[in-house]
Amino acid sequence: MQIDDHLPEHIRAVQQSGHPVAWICDPMHGNTQTSASGLKTRHFNNIISELTSSLRIHTECSSRLNGVSLEFTGELNDEGYSVTECLGGSMELSEEELELRYQSFCDPRLNFEQSLDLILTGLPVTQILPSSCPIILKRNDKQGPLTPMHSISNSKSRIN
Repeated sequence: MQIDDHLPEHIRAVQQSGHPVAWICDPMHGNTQTSASGLKTRHFNNIISELTSSLRIHTECSSRLNGVSLEFTGELNDEGYSVTECLGGSMELSEEELELRYQSFCDPRLNFEQSLDLILTGLPVTQILPSSCPIILKRNDKQGPLTPMHSISNSKSRIN
């Protein structure tokens, strides 16, 4: 991964310069690929891998990751199904399923379930977010509130 080859050097250079910096990880844009059908997509595992590497490298360099830039949506279609723009996640979204509900006009976004998957990966988000920054999961539809466990246990059935 390029992050392993370049980020440690950048962190050391900034530390040596003494300049204040806020480090932000954007694991979305460097991980865009084109599917066999020509749709622009991203794979959930690549996003998690880059974010995990960034956290590890910052820790090894006695630095701190100050933020993460993600593109995600809670958008559902009329039947209550999530968009299908990024591969993988607990839904195990495949290339063949991308066209089911691909709605982005620009960049592919993590869908509702994949966004919850990110939170539930066990990544130390408390290292990134201050304790005064709560994570709130909310869904506004007829089915009522959606808990993370409900999302994961029923996510595969939601793509059909």
